[in-house]
Amino acid sequence: MDMLKIENDISLKAFNTFGIDVKAAQFLTIQSVDSLKVLRQEGFLAKKMLILGGGSNLLFTNDFQGLVLYNSLKGVEIVGEDKHYIMIKAWGGESWCDFVDYTVKNNWGGLENLSLIPGTVGAAPVQNIGAYGAELKDCLYTLEAFNLETGEIKEFSNSLCAFGYRDSIFKNKEKGEWFVLNVTFCLDKNPNPRITYAPLNNILKNKIDVNIQEISATVKQIRRSKLPDPQELCNAGSFFKNPVLSQEQLNNLQNRRPNLPYYNLGNHQYKISAAWLIEKAGWKGYRNGQVGVNGKQPLVLVNFGGASGSDILNLSKQIQSSLFKKFGINLEREVRVV
Repeated sequence: MDMLKIENDISLKAFNTFGIDVKAAQFLTIQSVDSLKVLRQEGFLAKKMLILGGGSNLLFTNDFQGLVLYNSLKGVEIVGEDKHYIMIKAWGGESWCDFVDYTVKNNWGGLENLSLIPGTVGAAPVQNIGAYGAELKDCLYTLEAFNLETGEIKEFSNSLCAFGYRDSIFKNKEKGEWFVLNVTFCLDKNPNPRITYAPLNNILKNKIDVNIQEISATVKQIRRSKLPDPQELCNAGSFFKNPVLSQEQLNNLQNRRPNLPYYNLGNHQYKISAAWLIEKAGWKGYRNGQVGVNGKQPLVLVNFGGASGSDILNLSKQIQSSLFKKFGINLEREVRVV
């Protein structure tokens, strides 16, 4: 069994991409499943806890008066294959970007549209990350998670994860109950590239026999052109979700905004661009002190240096209020506030 090396009063500035300088009362790096078992046996899991991966989808507004569990479980292995598909297991502390690059390099299709998304493999299913016409749920086969209350290790099928738009059972119904240990993906040995999403299609539509390496490179090119690098300008990527509207809501909005861009999700539901709404409401490039809205991609709120989490949260609330008044749209946060 592992010996626990719990640290006290640890700065979390390096553990969140907003660069917010708050402290955790206690901090433990999880490098094995045994560490979780010892924690439970010794009663630590009865405390207030926060599971931390890459910190790329969090906004801290205060010091965390509890125990932070930092997922550092490592490993990638092939667990099954046939002539069509390969099953590959990645542990929760692996870098998502590095893992996707590994699959693309080996020509295993399915994750290429999700290239360059920051964070870890363990955090990816919690959020059901998605971009450029793909979502994590499209390729997830199973995952294993540790129940922090009971100590049970459970295998979740794709359907048990209850995935939704930037949502899952781990973010919603059973939030905070499970520590994701590893994720197994089912990837295609004969990739079927997806370039239906407009930004990708605009660049690749005239190319013959597009491969997943070109898709991955194009996704990276687009992301780098629009999204600031958190290492250079602190941010958490898209701060808000793109609103999903009914046919009636879309029609009402189009009556006022005929050039409104939208994406048909099927079942009479339509996703509209939060970035477009934010720009039309005049927020693109806005700055107030050390917080602001990115000038290239208005979905991104930024910390220019030294801002507090409350400063960023207040700016987000101003934007939400503005868009509700102008468009009647309730903009939801994608970033989790702690």
